[in-house]
Amino acid sequence: MEIDKKTFLPLVLIFALFFSAVASLMFTGLSAGDAVSMQNELIAVFLKSIQSSIVAAIADSAFFILQKIILPLSPFLLLSALGFSAVLWFKPGTKKLAAALAASAACVLALSFVLNITPAILIISLGYFALLLPIEFEERKTSFRTGYAFVSYIFRYLNIAVAAAVFVAILAMPDFDKSAEQQMISSINTLLPDIGQLQQAQNDAASSFITQASASVNNIVDAEYAALPGGNRSYCSGFKSGINSGIDSYKSQLLSQLQSGNASIGTEQLAKDVFSKVGVFSAIAKALPLIAALSLLALLELIKPLLALAGAAAYSLAAKRFGK
Repeated sequence: MEIDKKTFLPLVLIFALFFSAVASLMFTGLSAGDAVSMQNELIAVFLKSIQSSIVAAIADSAFFILQKIILPLSPFLLLSALGFSAVLWFKPGTKKLAAALAASAACVLALSFVLNITPAILIISLGYFALLLPIEFEERKTSFRTGYAFVSYIFRYLNIAVAAAVFVAILAMPDFDKSAEQQMISSINTLLPDIGQLQQAQNDAASSFITQASASVNNIVDAEYAALPGGNRSYCSGFKSGINSGIDSYKSQLLSQLQSGNASIGTEQLAKDVFSKVGVFSAIAKALPLIAALSLLALLELIKPLLALAGAAAYSLAAKRFGK
């Protein structure tokens, strides 16, 4: 039986784009644990930068999101956009498209087992099945607008699938609540001042005060001694030396006690105390799966217009090239 290349090759291309898109996620190194840690790291970056200015906090947070989240996800998102454009261009039948999507999902599931990755990533592949929905879609005035509207519409379903996959993956983590709690404590730890440095700074200030005070007392004693008549000075010289020696001895004693009390105090225990006593941190840790999913969904919806532009550009170029 001869293969109909006009039907077969478009389906292979659609399959390859969607499978490659999800497979790219598996090789980024991103995981449910990263979703937990990045959530807390972003909060720490924002709170630490806001001490300088709100502009710095926004800029640092945006750079963190771009570097840690958007760039690693960009191959998946761009390949998905191209896949949506390909479906719009070739317009395969429902049954043939369903077969290509099912093959992609099956390969993703198999690859997840081979790489020992959480099967929750299969949910992302299921998001592509939104292409089978009975969409009431009308051609726009230009091919670019048509591509933009279609890609943007389908991306909404894919974004929801990605958020759901993150939610399930975090819940499936063993002892995710303990991991979230530890990550939250680490974030709090980065916001706390170095207690050891603060104590050393206090000791340095106290040492300087003690040294200056003892020097001032010695100067006063020396000045009073110099103001005495010659005969009295010889008579009081031993007394003056004893006072100066006592002052120096007392200064050395104070400085020694100050130095011996300069034990290094870490912030780990203080961060744990803050976490246990401030209920909002505990609540955030427990709600982390939902917070992470909703945050990622909001981010994907925010950058969706850029992805729709990429898909629209691909569809428009194909229309100009092949005259469709």
